[in-house]
Amino acid sequence: MQLWLDVKLKELGKGFVCRKLKKSLVPCKNPSDISKYCQALSGLEHPHLCRFIEAFEDNTYIYLIYERAGTTTLFENIQERASLTEEEAADYLRQAAMALSVAHSQGIVHGRLSPKALIIDEEDAAEEDCDVQIKICDIGQGFVLRPPLFSTEETTKGLELERYAISPEYIQKELVLDGKLELPRHAEKNDIWALGMIFFHMLSGSLPFQASSRAALKACVEQKAITYEEAAWSQLSSSAREIVKCTASEFRLPDHGNPGILHLLPYFKVGLKPKP
Repeated sequence: MQLWLDVKLKELGKGFVCRKLKKSLVPCKNPSDISKYCQALSGLEHPHLCRFIEAFEDNTYIYLIYERAGTTTLFENIQERASLTEEEAADYLRQAAMALSVAHSQGIVHGRLSPKALIIDEEDAAEEDCDVQIKICDIGQGFVLRPPLFSTEETTKGLELERYAISPEYIQKELVLDGKLELPRHAEKNDIWALGMIFFHMLSGSLPFQASSRAALKACVEQKAITYEEAAWSQLSSSAREIVKCTASEFRLPDHGNPGILHLLPYFKVGLKPKP
C-alpha cells in the first residue's frame, strides 16, 4: 500500500510529504540497517533533490518524511506540451545528473526513476528571470526500502514506471538485494539507464519502448529495441540521440572504466544558452 500524505510543519514554514511503506514488503530486513540507511539519507543534500527529513514507524509501516517541492511532475509537463525543446531537456538532464552524481558518490541510488519522480519546483519557477528547476523525489527508496520491480502483480500503473526503471540487468536479476543493506553491484547504473529513457521521452513525447505488457517490455529492454520516430528526432541534434544510446549501452557495461554519470556533462552545452 502506498499513500502520499501532506504534512505541514508550521514552525519551519515549509511543506513536506510522507511516504508510507509496509514493513513486510521492505527488502532490507534488519531494523538497525534501515536506521543506519535513513541516517545516511538525512545527510544527503543537493539543490535538485527533495531532501529526506526523518523516518518513524509503527507496528505495520515505516513513514519517510521528505521536503515537498511542488505538485507538478515532469511527466505531466510533457503530457501537457507533447514534448520539450532540446534546450529544456538538456537543462533538466543536467540538473538530474548532477543530483544523482552526488547521491551515487554517497552510496545512495534512486532505483525507481521516472518522469513522475521529477518534480517542477514551483517556488523557484515562479521567481522572475529564474530558469525552471526540477527536484528528484523519493531518493533512496529503490532496492533497500521498496520491493523489487516485477515482484508485484502486473498493473497498468506499475508498467508506466517499469518502462523507465527496468534495465537489462534488472531483468537478468543482477540487481537484487539479498536482505542486507549493501546495494547490488552497479545499482547506480539503473538510474543512468532510467535517466536516458526519461531524456528520450522529454525530446520525443513518446516512450522509448512500445510495450503493453511486462513480457513485451522485457523483450524490448533485453534487445535495447528503442524506437526512434524520425518525425521527432530529425529536428534534433545528433548528440541528442547519442546521449540516449550512451545511457543504454556504454553505461550498462561493467568493468570498462565507466566514468559514471558525470560523463554525460559534455552534452549539456548542446541546447543551453550562455548565462548573461
